[in-house]
Amino acid sequence: LHTFGGLFLERDGTRLDALSSQRKGLALLAMLAAAGERGVSRETALALLWPDSPEDRARTSLRQLVHALRSQLEEPELLEQSAELRLNPLAIASDIADFRDAIERGSMRDAVEHYTGPFLDGVQLRGADGFERWVETERNKLAHMVMRTLERVAAEAARAGDVHVAV
Repeated sequence: LHTFGGLFLERDGTRLDALSSQRKGLALLAMLAAAGERGVSRETALALLWPDSPEDRARTSLRQLVHALRSQLEEPELLEQSAELRLNPLAIASDIADFRDAIERGSMRDAVEHYTGPFLDGVQLRGADGFERWVETERNKLAHMVMRTLERVAAEAARAGDVHVAV
């Protein structure tokens, strides 16, 4: 799952264009990838993706969406079994998870390589203002993380005398 610089799925180096046109499914995957191990409550997913739908209809839509994603991706274990909605990292990888993992490992250069543009750049969902606000908040948090990471890479390179990397 690619969330930096846009939003799309890729398998074995090939973009999955059929799935990449399904905005709500991709939006749900992006939300779960951004949440990481915390996961997302079903109530939050319903509020962000189906804000104007009655709760029972929204819950049905969520169940159908998750089922469709599992089927289309041929990943029955796409989500972990838990109270929160959470991606199974053994079933799907994401650039945002790789970015955060690299930072946790202290590999700042690797982290910077995972960042290929603003989080969910150009992604919009009609009639989902809450989702739009969530995206903007996440985008800002991640942009700050990237800036701090770039500063660390530059400082380390400067200390090492690697002017090219520092610049």
